Amino acid sequence: MVNPTRRNALCSFQLIAAVAFATACERIVDPALPSTASSFTPPPVYAKWWTVVESCSGVSRPLAEVTWFTIPGSAFQLGNDIVTGYWTAASNRIVLADSSRLDGLVVRHEMLHALIRQSGHPRSAFLEKCAGLVSCTPECVADAGPFGTTNLGYPSVPPESVDVSIEILPNPPTFTIDGGVFSIVVSAHNRSSHSVNVSLPTIGGQPVAPFAYEIRSLGTPSPRIAGTVDLTDASVTTFAAGETKRQYFDFNIGTLIRNRTVAPGGYRFTGSYATHSASLSPILIAPP
Repeated sequence: MVNPTRRNALCSFQLIAAVAFATACERIVDPALPSTASSFTPPPVYAKWWTVVESCSGVSRPLAEVTWFTIPGSAFQLGNDIVTGYWTAASNRIVLADSSRLDGLVVRHEMLHALIRQSGHPRSAFLEKCAGLVSCTPECVADAGPFGTTNLGYPSVPPESVDVSIEILPNPPTFTIDGGVFSIVVSAHNRSSHSVNVSLPTIGGQPVAPFAYEIRSLGTPSPRIAGTVDLTDASVTTFAAGETKRQYFDFNIGTLIRNRTVAPGGYRFTGSYATHSASLSPILIAPP
């Protein structure tokens, strides 16, 4: 899984296949929708996602105020940029590439913009209150401003110094809840009584991604899907005493094991923080 990326002013534009994203702007009039765009009714899981973003942001608004549109494909052109979604202030509209309609990180990111109605990516919203529920790439991090507790002299510790756990919501995933949409939640907990900086190991000169997941079929052959969140910000490696950081990855039950979709069957779920991982006992996803 490749992380969605985003850059915003009061509109939110997202790419899914490159570490770059378009500059958005506050508009009096929404950008024109392409002829291929169509409105859609948000699926039931959007109500749950909206509620969790309301909770983390501390802002409540009616979900019904947002209008939703989709454009066929995995991305579309907006101005000079290829994007997977955006939010506009003029009509409180969220437009998504069809393949991103059940990508929780993309959808919740746009929901957060629709809730806070604020230009850019305030650190308090995107990298503090709602961290792990929405993604933030290097451009988003730069927009958010500096991390306030960088270089405070916290001791550096290896990834094994934090406790890693994983849970599935709901467990087991089922078609009867949220239409088969489910989440893997990977948690990293600082068990120390003092603040620490976790040192991420490097591979090929690049730091290992802090949060990752793997879903492996128990069948033969054993297909798998895996992905990471490559958040390049000190907030993801700096832990207060007893702090727990959580990262959400969202999937749906379908007919194939591909991208964010898994088919009914038995699976082993693994989550990791850097090189430290945890797995659940095998879980069976039943057919409808």
